[in-house]
Amino acid sequence: LPLTACSGVKEVTDFPVSVAIGDSTLNGQFTGAVEKKQPNGQGVFNYSDGSTQITYTANWENGVPIGTGNLEYDGFEVTYGDAVFKGKYAGEAINGFPDGEGKFETLSNDFVYIGRWKNGKISGKGELVFNELTVNYDGRTFTGKFDGEVCDGLPSGSGEFVDKTGETYLNYRGNWNDGTFAGTGSLDTNVYAVRFKDGFVRVGEYTGDVCDGLAEGEGVFTTVNDDGISYTYSGAWKKGLYNGQGVLHWNSEDYYTLKGTFLDGDFFPTPAEFFSAKGTYPDETYTVTENALSFMDEYPNVFMENDANVAGVEYEQNFQYGDFAKNPGKFGNKLIVVPSLRVVQIFENDYWGHEQTFIIAQDGRNNVYYVNIFGYLDNVNVGKYIKLTALPLDYFTYPNVSGTKIWAIACAGVRIE
Repeated sequence: LPLTACSGVKEVTDFPVSVAIGDSTLNGQFTGAVEKKQPNGQGVFNYSDGSTQITYTANWENGVPIGTGNLEYDGFEVTYGDAVFKGKYAGEAINGFPDGEGKFETLSNDFVYIGRWKNGKISGKGELVFNELTVNYDGRTFTGKFDGEVCDGLPSGSGEFVDKTGETYLNYRGNWNDGTFAGTGSLDTNVYAVRFKDGFVRVGEYTGDVCDGLAEGEGVFTTVNDDGISYTYSGAWKKGLYNGQGVLHWNSEDYYTLKGTFLDGDFFPTPAEFFSAKGTYPDETYTVTENALSFMDEYPNVFMENDANVAGVEYEQNFQYGDFAKNPGKFGNKLIVVPSLRVVQIFENDYWGHEQTFIIAQDGRNNVYYVNIFGYLDNVNVGKYIKLTALPLDYFTYPNVSGTKIWAIACAGVRIE
């Protein structure tokens, strides 16, 4: 109904009133319904003192805002952590306090929050952009910019953190819970620690997938060993360790390149991966033929158990050294038997969890066979004659003790008698 003089309520413009906004009582101007010199009904309160400007639209009762109103407060202060930020709030309010949905931003936009509020404080779900967020990760503290979802002011949900600490760095994009990395994400840092099962810890650069802050998925890690030699692992991870298919490459000529299966941080090769890795040593490099790789993948136990009596395994009839040297790619899908070879060199070593014997042997025409075989050979020494059952891998050169290049057939040994 239209207001009348009898009702005591009238519409006014720029009516001077004192109103409680939050914890303060402010003298300002009111436009709206007034009764008994107090805002009563719908209206807008405006206040300005130069540094602070307030516009509060609400329903009023005896000069007090009731229910949910709309507040614009330039000069509002928000406490976040140990710091107080001054900026502009725009959004819902109850009793003069930000309450409900609202946005707060500083003049420099180094702190922006959009989301839920309660009694003037950040509360509930929202989105935050903050240039000075502190993140604790693996015993270190980093400070940088966060942009993402929060709950009660703490990163929770999806968000990105870009560190600006200095020499060390940590950048993360993914899921959070209560201010920490939780769930899947991606990490880029130069202080990632790989903690191996044997107690060794290597700290270096990591870029890749993580889960709960630990490398999991696909990633690249670069570090140095105790001798200061750098190496890089690229491939699959699980629970912070190399797990799955990967490549470990050293920045040195004194190490093998390991390509294949890793388990809990260690190289755990199949026979095909083992003999391929043995062919990566500098100056003694050979390449396993595709036929040989397929054979080793199909019959791994032939090599692991030194047993050629496996159904389906075939032998190369009338094998000739020169034929293989001419075209190694034609071979490798069958085993060869060389009846008489003289052992020139022999060494026993442990490689990648396997006992292994290395032999260089010659036939009567001084043709050289370069053999790696699983297990130790107690009765075989230099000068002895052996019968070799093996899979030929490649024809290549290696240097002898005088530096002369020697041509040889690289072999994956099966049996030596």
